[in-house]
Amino acid sequence: MFLFDHDEIVERLIKYPIFNKFSPHLLRELLSSSEIIEYPAGTILFHIHDPSDFVYYVIDGYVELFSSSNFEKKTASVRSGGMLGETSVLAGEPHGFSAKTIKLSQLIKIDKDVFLKFFQKDPEILMQLTQNVARRLRRMVMGLATERYPYKNIVLYNTCPMFQFEKVKSYFHTCAFQDKTHIYDKKIFEATQLDIIPFLFQCESKPGVNIFLAEPGENIWDKTVLLHAEYIYLVMTEGAWDAVPMNIVDGENSRPCDIIIWHEQPEPYTDTDRFYAKHSFKRHHHFKDEQKCYERLYRYMTGQAIGLVISAGGFRGYAHYGIIKALLESGIPVDCIAGCSFGAAVGAGLAENFNWERFKGIYEKSIVKFKSKKSLNFTLPITSILSGKLPTNLLQEVYQERKIENLPINFFCITGNVSARQKEIKYSGKIWEWVRASIAVPGIFPPFAKDGNIYVDGAVCTSLPVQDMRHYLDGAGKIISLDVRLLLLLKDKHKYAFPPILSFKDVLAYKLGLSKKDYVLPSILDILLESSSIESHMFDKEGAKKADILIAPDTSSLSFSNPSIGDPQSLIAYTFAKEKLKEHQAIFERWL
Repeated sequence: MFLFDHDEIVERLIKYPIFNKFSPHLLRELLSSSEIIEYPAGTILFHIHDPSDFVYYVIDGYVELFSSSNFEKKTASVRSGGMLGETSVLAGEPHGFSAKTIKLSQLIKIDKDVFLKFFQKDPEILMQLTQNVARRLRRMVMGLATERYPYKNIVLYNTCPMFQFEKVKSYFHTCAFQDKTHIYDKKIFEATQLDIIPFLFQCESKPGVNIFLAEPGENIWDKTVLLHAEYIYLVMTEGAWDAVPMNIVDGENSRPCDIIIWHEQPEPYTDTDRFYAKHSFKRHHHFKDEQKCYERLYRYMTGQAIGLVISAGGFRGYAHYGIIKALLESGIPVDCIAGCSFGAAVGAGLAENFNWERFKGIYEKSIVKFKSKKSLNFTLPITSILSGKLPTNLLQEVYQERKIENLPINFFCITGNVSARQKEIKYSGKIWEWVRASIAVPGIFPPFAKDGNIYVDGAVCTSLPVQDMRHYLDGAGKIISLDVRLLLLLKDKHKYAFPPILSFKDVLAYKLGLSKKDYVLPSILDILLESSSIESHMFDKEGAKKADILIAPDTSSLSFSNPSIGDPQSLIAYTFAKEKLKEHQAIFERWL
């Protein structure tokens, strides 16, 4: 952040709206009666209902307004050249919002009496201020934030010689057709012959997302846009974990930062964890010089990434086979995959290679083994009914020592940490271990032990992690949800009937078909599967509605004890998914 003296600030203020009607003499008078303060990221300027004693003008920075004192519900953003607190001062009322700096920001703090006296000098200037306030309130009421993506100024910071900005601009300009996305580099800035701050203010005045292309250097462009950014995408060469620029990813005023890892070598990728070992990256993106990688990066940077969420469901997961086939045939790109329980196993296989033949091979091999009687590998029921041998061996065979963070498509899965009594989202670590943890249905499979903790099926926390995916995509993007449980939860065809006491004799007669009583009994396995996640089912019915596309075929005919009809069910799910995707084709048409 650059600290300017009064003359430099006056020079800049004259070029901004609101202040451009004042003479330099009056602006110096205002500054001499005010404070110029540099606030670190995360500084609370005021809470809702606090007295409105000051007005703040943002010289350079980013402040968010919230409609609650706990800073949970964002209402609006104020960036360089904007003002906050003036509405409350003009109305003579307490603040109607809470305000917090999101990055290192330089503000002018103006006492309310000085502010009112200053703007009341000229009726025309007071009218201009009032109009500015009215326009901002109108944008807020109409939902300034109908755009869910919270970031406006994004820097793509390149340290990799093979990553060429000319290619980036070519692909991004193609993607940006009809988007409110603006791409700037040093040449564009220099052609305007403006000072850097007025240039950035012009960029701020345009709707949509600004992408600034920068690289290491001491020139005014690269240094200033890096400070101006709200989000940074850092391009690094694979293996260059020791060369990460410390000033970008570390420090109290660092912004969220994703790392883009440029690969010359083919998959499988390795050593992604070494980038995370020393630095706090938010996400990573494996990148090759291919069109699909440029398009995926553009979607992430502009809040248009496509997430796929795959539900839990036990043996109802047979239906996922048909849904995935329909999805891959549709050509819709997927930028991140999340799964829970059986959905974690499906999602990891899909993230490893977004290809039908590869997925089909892994899936069919798994299903054949699970359908066999050998899958019911019973053990002494101290921790579980089944030993867990089959799924553990199968996962180890398929994934060996590969890690989640090395998958070409970003993936995470959900598991329940029983020791800590909390949900955990696994973005890294060995694939087989965390998928095995995510499918550990309490009572059926043994829990998974790691670092002294025990982990169970993620469905005890959430069987459909739509909210987790939405958070991963910064509250934006598009989410496709594959749910093989929802209709079953809403429409239960089974009408059970049995007494509170079940004797050995009665159950045996029922099982042999010799009972004269009208019993309808659930299996113990079905009871364990369903009861382990009752609370999460109730939550997930609401979460499913927040997906952009929900594909939820009827799977009520499938169960742990009756998996034999899996193949016909897959065909039904395939047809259902094809129709759903066609119905929503307009959402993704530009990427097909």
